[in-house]
Amino acid sequence: MEIPPSFAGGKSLGPTPPTGSLTVAPGLVLDARRAAWFSEAGVLAIADTHLGYAWAERRRGQLLPVPADDTAARLEQLLQTYPTQTVVMVGDCVHQAAAMPVLATVLREFCHRITVGGRRLVGVLGNHDRELPARVRDWSLPMEVVPAFSIPGFHFVHGDQPLLRPPAGARIVSGHEHPSLSLGDGVATRAKVPAFLLGDRSLLLPAFSLWAAGTVAGTATFLGPVASAGQYTRAIACLGPRLLSLPFPSPWRVTRVRPGHEKPGAEGTDPG
Repeated sequence: MEIPPSFAGGKSLGPTPPTGSLTVAPGLVLDARRAAWFSEAGVLAIADTHLGYAWAERRRGQLLPVPADDTAARLEQLLQTYPTQTVVMVGDCVHQAAAMPVLATVLREFCHRITVGGRRLVGVLGNHDRELPARVRDWSLPMEVVPAFSIPGFHFVHGDQPLLRPPAGARIVSGHEHPSLSLGDGVATRAKVPAFLLGDRSLLLPAFSLWAAGTVAGTATFLGPVASAGQYTRAIACLGPRLLSLPFPSPWRVTRVRPGHEKPGAEGTDPG
């Protein structure tokens, strides 16, 4: 497992590199904590945080328990590892951008913890974020919300909408699908784990939310047009604090499910 000894701009992680990180391309490091680090730009990217999930489901009548949300704490641990100037949330930042006082409290605390010291926070809009710009404005949150975001060599979109003129030659970084792998011993034991999917021009991020069930790669078609158009040749599974790199048949491609033909609850699916 290759682990980056240092990062651009003269900033080093020291003599002991972080356990569970893997350099997969120049300037691109994946972390087992479900994040991607873009060293040249000082960008840390995560996808599908679905902040306020339990409260949104309760609003819909699902009486879920509401445990303490550790999203900010887990992200802060990553920020202690990687010298980050900008955090990019690659869509579905919230589960539902409803005008709920409790969601205002959740988002305000999250944003202020992540932007401490002048760090930039960018939220790429996803299908769950339709009303997020209004909430950011009404609640004066220190977050930029954009339909897409680019740095040299990479273009970030959520993945629920078709791509519109991405920069030439850029690798497309997306979320939306909550990719996972089902791994087993070939006898009786199996486990589903979050995973990155990687291709020459594509990177699909696992959900950062611990509530996300995950779509098992290779057993179900993708829901969004971006992942459906991607060609993935490698999967990197998050096994606790470590990563496991596995090849896909080359090239591996899936076809989008037609709207209205999804099967929520079926094995290998996750409504996102």
